Amino acid sequence: IGSLLAPARADGSGIDFEFAHTCFADRNIVYREGKTDYSDLVGTLVMDALDHGHIKIVKEVCTSLDIYSDLRTYHAEMMGVDLANVPAAPPPAEAAGQQVQKKRKGSKSKQTVKTMANWTDIKRLNRLRPTRQVAAGVPLLRVQTISPTFNYLNLAPQHADAPEPPSEPKFGYPDGLYTSPFFCAREPLQPDAIANLSLLPAFFTRLGQLLLAHEVQSKLALPAQLHSVREAITSSSANTDLSYERLETLGDSVLKYIATVMLFVAYPDAHEGILTSRRGRIICNANLFTLSTRLKLPPHIISLVFAKRD
Repeated sequence: IGSLLAPARADGSGIDFEFAHTCFADRNIVYREGKTDYSDLVGTLVMDALDHGHIKIVKEVCTSLDIYSDLRTYHAEMMGVDLANVPAAPPPAEAAGQQVQKKRKGSKSKQTVKTMANWTDIKRLNRLRPTRQVAAGVPLLRVQTISPTFNYLNLAPQHADAPEPPSEPKFGYPDGLYTSPFFCAREPLQPDAIANLSLLPAFFTRLGQLLLAHEVQSKLALPAQLHSVREAITSSSANTDLSYERLETLGDSVLKYIATVMLFVAYPDAHEGILTSRRGRIICNANLFTLSTRLKLPPHIISLVFAKRD
């Protein structure tokens, strides 16, 4: 785990936290005065200020572009689309009873913005925008967003959203697909390290679940395997790979049978109606909750949904 959090020292004696600190301390923009060749950025990670600081991988250096180039037309040509044949965006509906959103003063839509320089006005990053003289010769970077973290704890088939019906293509400003050395900072981690780090939230969550199961197993001296104990304390609301629903179906029947046999043997002369009434009081949810509280089991129930941010 340590190798995922910080690099190890050369002699293998521990973790080089000093090197890790220097890596994360540098968050300056990648632009350097007088530099025009940014091919060394291809395959590396950057933090894109134009896209809320999301980490992206640089796929290509577009040497023929700068922030004042017509990026909308360039991207359409790369996609093999003739903008002259793309229908214009329809005007906002003004039907009775339908509220029309008022555009913010000075704002522009993706259909009208053509250059990255104009896009900085919408993103309110015009303070970072250089002049034409400074921006000349500094290429744009085609970037790709790192895939979001997957919930590795839920091995059940993911319910995909219903596919949306095809619509008319809209080729506005390609937001999030390009950035500039003026608007991004280099991320010292490698793409493989990001993929490994994405496993950590699920790893520590599963580790916490196993520790809870082990504590229940030890407290109650259960002969069951740790996997079965974890299943017995996992609610379906946790949206993980298992839950106690199947065990609950079996457990209700076993509990009812044991309570019936115990009462039948303990009260051989009692009327069947009395036995049924007493059995109901034994297996009712209120009594089971009281017993579980006495055993301090509620804090060990796994019911929260896996959240990567937590």
